[in-house]
Order: sequence, then structure tokens, then C-alpha cells
Amino acid sequence: GLNYIRNGADYPVTRGDIEEHNVFLSNALELGLPGALLWASALVVGIGGAIVRRGPPELRRWRIGLTAVAVQWFVVANFVPLGYAFPNAILWLMAGIVSAPWLVALGERRDSRSSSALAPA
Repeated sequence: GLNYIRNGADYPVTRGDIEEHNVFLSNALELGLPGALLWASALVVGIGGAIVRRGPPELRRWRIGLTAVAVQWFVVANFVPLGYAFPNAILWLMAGIVSAPWLVALGERRDSRSSSALAPA
């Protein structure tokens, strides 16, 4: 395939615009070990944290839905490149919805600490 593989003058064989069959392998190849570990830890903390963190009972169905979407994303990411934006966007959108009450509470605590630090003694 001349459209996919070309020989460079200074390096042996390079590939042009081919994604690996696995999102995790593809990111590891592109980012290197430190970048891949950082990407994987962001994935685990962002998605896994949203799933296991306690939240209001009315978000229980969203958490179950996020778990289903995360499992589906993980399985598909192991077999195809996931070049489209929708699977990634829906995963992070649902994680944001499930994490919203915790993030709002975190922001309120931060605001109360900063306002109490500015208050005169």
C-alpha cells in the first residue's frame, strides 16, 4: 500500500494517517509512556470517579447509564480506533452530569474558604 506506507530518506518505514486497532495502543504509541499513563489516569479518575462517587439519589439512573456507556466504550475502544467524536463526547458528557453535584459542592466550599479568608477578624 503506497497510500499507507512510505519510505523516508532518514528513517526506515513510516505510516501515514493510520490509527491502531486499539485506542489504548494508539495513544500509547503517540504519547509515549508518560503521556499514556497520564491519559489513562485521567480516564480512570474522570470516568471511574464519577461512577463510584456518592451522589444524590436522583442521579442513580444516570450513574447506571454512565456505567453502561463506559463499559460499551471500553469494549469498543479495544477493537476499533473510535475516530468519531460522538462516543467520546457522550462518555464525558454523562460523566460531567453525574459529577455535577460534587463539583458544585467543591466550588462552594472553595468560595466559602476564600471569602472567610478575606473577612476581617
